[in-house]
Amino acid sequence: MYNVVGMCKSNTHFPTGFTLIELIIAVGLMAILSAGVISLIGPGSRQYARDTDRRSDINTIAGALEMYRNDCSGYPGSTAALTPTYMTTIPTDPRNGSAYTYTRATAVSVVCGGVNVTVYRTFTLCANGMEKPPATPYCVYNP
Repeated sequence: MYNVVGMCKSNTHFPTGFTLIELIIAVGLMAILSAGVISLIGPGSRQYARDTDRRSDINTIAGALEMYRNDCSGYPGSTAALTPTYMTTIPTDPRNGSAYTYTRATAVSVVCGGVNVTVYRTFTLCANGMEKPPATPYCVYNP
């Protein structure tokens, strides 16, 4: 279509592109929606990851306790006795760095590595900070 004055094409009936305001509004809405979705997804996956780390830590410590029992005919008085022979470091809770709960019972005296030590016949090792429902402690007991 041509106009009479300039005899050139006129596209006034079919404007192309978006205005700057329309683009700013669209990008803003996308940012708000994506922030909402990320905030809903984020904490749950982090909590699940920390719970998985806790279970792994507890099982690793329990394995070291079993190696100690094989060598000394019982379990140690504290998990600190596992370092450096059975573990390089004792894992702690991934959220706040607190130690896992280690309890033991039935003390006996034995000679381990040429030294007279007190060992225990049973133990319970628990991670009390479980976050995902059900938030019950994850515990490992001696067999």
